[in-house]
Amino acid sequence: MDNSIRIKGQGRIKIGTAIFHNMSFQNWPHVIKPMCLSEHDKFFYETLTVKDPDMIFDVEWNGTVWRCTAPGFGYPEDSGTDFIVVRPFDGVELTEESKKDNHFVVVPCIEDIPDVHASIEDMHRPMFSLLNRMIDPTPKTYGLEEWDDTMSDPYEAVQRILSDNNNAIEWPVELQIYKPKDLGDDMVEIITRSILEDTLTYLDENFGDISGDLYSEPTDNMREAARAFSKIVVAEYVPMSCDFTGDIRVVTEEEYTKHTNKGDLKHEVIF
Repeated sequence: MDNSIRIKGQGRIKIGTAIFHNMSFQNWPHVIKPMCLSEHDKFFYETLTVKDPDMIFDVEWNGTVWRCTAPGFGYPEDSGTDFIVVRPFDGVELTEESKKDNHFVVVPCIEDIPDVHASIEDMHRPMFSLLNRMIDPTPKTYGLEEWDDTMSDPYEAVQRILSDNNNAIEWPVELQIYKPKDLGDDMVEIITRSILEDTLTYLDENFGDISGDLYSEPTDNMREAARAFSKIVVAEYVPMSCDFTGDIRVVTEEEYTKHTNKGDLKHEVIF
């Protein structure tokens, strides 16, 4: 399936589905309570069960995972708990209203999606590389050409524009979409050479020929291992510098108002 396909709507997380929530892997409807500071200044977590496992989330499929938000899960911003990430495509069931809405893209073939039935054990990977790739396979940021930086949330970018202009702006707002800078095809070889040169130089200086006239050459196995590591680094490293994609994100006043009004919702009793 084309990973560029996106789906937005409302839906339910199926009971028993593997989820990622507050830096922990669980099975819905088990979630992690926001971390608390104890009297001994230590952080701790508590696993809880949601009262209504059929609760409705705002869901978005980004081509790789579902991002699920609801009152108490991702908003209001001060709720203290994060949104839920669901990896299996069939782990979320859209509401009938969302299925009927003609601006939703319906994915035709579940079998075309790789690893949709991955277990929690399959999902365990180094934490930072997992977070870099799970939430969005191609992280996007938003901003204006004249800005020195960008923002990860389009609505926060609009809020910044409103603040900079004393709320006097023309709608809709057009935001430029940016992506992490492409490291280029040569970066694997550059990193591979650097690893081998730095490692062998260190070893020779500390454990090699005492005269300093002989230097070690990398073996084929060393080159293969260094190149394999370099490929992982290039694939999973997310640069902070960005390039303009050429695409524009249009935010209407109605959309922005609807989104910001979510922050006025009271934190529901969900546990």
